[in-house]
Amino acid sequence: MKILGHNYKIIFDNKLDFNDRTAAQCSVGDLWIKISSLHPDTRQQEGLLHEIMEALNYHLALKLEHEKIEAFSEGLFQVLNDNGLWKEFDFKKLKR
Repeated sequence: MKILGHNYKIIFDNKLDFNDRTAAQCSVGDLWIKISSLHPDTRQQEGLLHEIMEALNYHLALKLEHEKIEAFSEGLFQVLNDNGLWKEFDFKKLKR
């Protein structure tokens, strides 16, 4: 997945490097986003959107606090998902 010209690898795994309530994590240095396969699909999808926003925050030096990114990604995911703009098919293609 390209984010601002950087090629991020999307990894689906049962274990994240830090495993709390999160469904995804990213490394902007190593250019990967890891998504927990153990979470429901909607949590995985919102987690991916959240990590994309984290990468944008880093690369664009926006300096947004994590709580703001968390709230914005949840809200944006709801709007995209409920209005058919976030295609589940496209998300599932990433799992290949």
